[in-house]
Amino acid sequence: TGVSYTPGADEGLLLPGRKIRFAGSLEQVPEMTVLTDFLVDRIYPVEAAEGTEPVAFEGVYCVGTLRKTAGGGSVAFLGFRPRDDQSGSLGYESRHWFEILDTLGAYPPTGAFPDVNDNTEHLSRTTPWLACRFPNGSVALAPHLRDVAECWPGGFARKPEEDAKIMERVTLPDDRLALDGFKVNGMSITYNGRLAMTCRRDESGRLAAFAGSDAKEITLDGMTTRFATENMPLVAWAPVEERRKVAGGADMLLFYMGQGVLHLPAPPDAGPNPEAFAQGATPGSRGEAVPVTLADGILRIEAGPQFAHRWIYIRL
Repeated sequence: TGVSYTPGADEGLLLPGRKIRFAGSLEQVPEMTVLTDFLVDRIYPVEAAEGTEPVAFEGVYCVGTLRKTAGGGSVAFLGFRPRDDQSGSLGYESRHWFEILDTLGAYPPTGAFPDVNDNTEHLSRTTPWLACRFPNGSVALAPHLRDVAECWPGGFARKPEEDAKIMERVTLPDDRLALDGFKVNGMSITYNGRLAMTCRRDESGRLAAFAGSDAKEITLDGMTTRFATENMPLVAWAPVEERRKVAGGADMLLFYMGQGVLHLPAPPDAGPNPEAFAQGATPGSRGEAVPVTLADGILRIEAGPQFAHRWIYIRL
């Protein structure tokens, strides 16, 4: 770690109310108050070895260091508990853990947009949105609840009467997800819907999968896909993974609420005569045929009310 530490009889110093000051590579991190005299809030002074940068102090004590490695990495020592209280349970937000990690490069951008950090973890702490990314390339966004004060008593079951009383004291954020060129994980997204939204592109940039509420279109990197003629309570579709496919089975899955006409981008290798079936009486079984046609790479599906709230299997 590039530090030397001299153990003491009490192992650590009790300094509640004192300030941790950041310097050098961490000078942009604001001062942090040591909150309690509990064991977790003890501080551990060290001496930095040659080539190791002192980056945090409590008075004359060095309590944080940073050492760069030959391979381009870094090793940090923090002899204190960095605070992080994103819900502001003490009446104010503290996010020293996030600021330290962000400054050290733990949340790097994709590099798709100059001077913009589009990392999902970074965005989840610096914007009104909770952003998540997944190994298959999907990105999910939703209004963040980090500003909602934590006041639930815990337990293992919901009690409607108790919940109703608690909610009288809680102000939830607007559930509208309004994005205008929002840059996240290498994508620029324009979208207006409610609650959570998930989308995924294919290699060509075409919208390959989507799930969202009270919406009819989405724009990814300037390419607009209008998937419904009017806002639908819910629309979700995705290709079936190869490991899940069966002979003569579905190539795409669709689920929706409400009714309307859907226009879904078809995969480039889609055949000219698609078929769609609502799920039958048992999971995975074939029910009634759903009207579907293919033209100019777009699947047109008559999303009638009789097929709502049911899985639709599409064979291409």
